[in-house]
Amino acid sequence: MPYLGEKMRIPRFVKSVWIYFAFLSSCLRISEEERKENLIGEPCLEKSVDESLESTFFAKGEWPKNAWWEDFGSEELNGYIQEAISGNPSIQAVRQKI
Repeated sequence: MPYLGEKMRIPRFVKSVWIYFAFLSSCLRISEEERKENLIGEPCLEKSVDESLESTFFAKGEWPKNAWWEDFGSEELNGYIQEAISGNPSIQAVRQKI
């Protein structure tokens, strides 16, 4: 056991933890004013849409028609969709209300 005059050694793990918390606490010392200055505002939807349409990557389109799957010209797909619609009780209930 060390006596009072002997220099005590601090374990490496304790040093590492102390250094970690020292760096972590330095990151947290931001005033409220600085935090508000560094916040990024939410993007404007209209501006984003306009910028996207100005690029050549996007184009404004129309809402798809009700039977959009018919545009593929696949009888197999048409059959699957008809089977799904006819076998779906919630869709049948909505059709009866209309």
